[in-house]
Amino acid sequence: MRKKQKIYKKKQSQRAYKGFIFLVNWYKNKFDVISHISNIYGNEDKKEVSVYRLPLWRDITFVQKLAYFFYFMAETKPFTSLKPFTLNLSKSFRDKYKKLTYKKLKAVIIKKIYGNLDYLFKSSPKPMMSFILENKAKDKRKDINDKETHVHGIREVFDENVDYKVRTALKTSVCNGKKEYKEPEYRNMLQIKDKYSKYGAKGWLWYLNKGACCNNGLYISQPLLEKIRNDYEQLYKEYKENIKLLKEKGFKIKYEKSERITQSANASNQPS
Repeated sequence: MRKKQKIYKKKQSQRAYKGFIFLVNWYKNKFDVISHISNIYGNEDKKEVSVYRLPLWRDITFVQKLAYFFYFMAETKPFTSLKPFTLNLSKSFRDKYKKLTYKKLKAVIIKKIYGNLDYLFKSSPKPMMSFILENKAKDKRKDINDKETHVHGIREVFDENVDYKVRTALKTSVCNGKKEYKEPEYRNMLQIKDKYSKYGAKGWLWYLNKGACCNNGLYISQPLLEKIRNDYEQLYKEYKENIKLLKEKGFKIKYEKSERITQSANASNQPS
């Protein structure tokens, strides 16, 4: 008897977020439950609504959670204090940890950053933060054997005096010596901006997400992640209540297949 051939589904890239952003945009901008209910009369035989299924928070990838922040939260008033930065690791620091994977190197950097911040802030709230580790492209390296690992991210800015301490903490966290960052070659190791580029918060996300292994190098601080979760779960709660309302009004809910989501997202010209 011939064995049944196994069908392997293509695993979703951990960098992908276009389909998820398409779903959220669809719900925010195109799903109008009131218009469906208003059009019931005279159309009782056509009470079917096609909808997309929003995922539960637990099913959203880490990159998608960051994408949600940059698309729907980053440029709102409560989050304008989060500013972009780029941080280069010192040569001696890179050499010391060059055999580590992105995940392990990320853990080292996080431990050092928060060790410094704990010393500075004691029991006071720490600034919200997110960053991604990235290696420089081979054709742009001074030494082909040196990956020139660096960090792109955002950090919360309280005020200039406090942020000066935060910037110092970031620099010392990726140096072997506490004073190494003062050496002439590291004068510009931390580059900060007061606002996003002309492409806005989305443009910074696209830039952050360009590395092939960015998911393994991605970090989102717990306070920021909680704010993203609260915002999304409020949206999801509203979505479920609207679906429930349509069912109570006698509508049949037809969920679109995932293939349609991918096709629609690709047609939207959103960079991945």
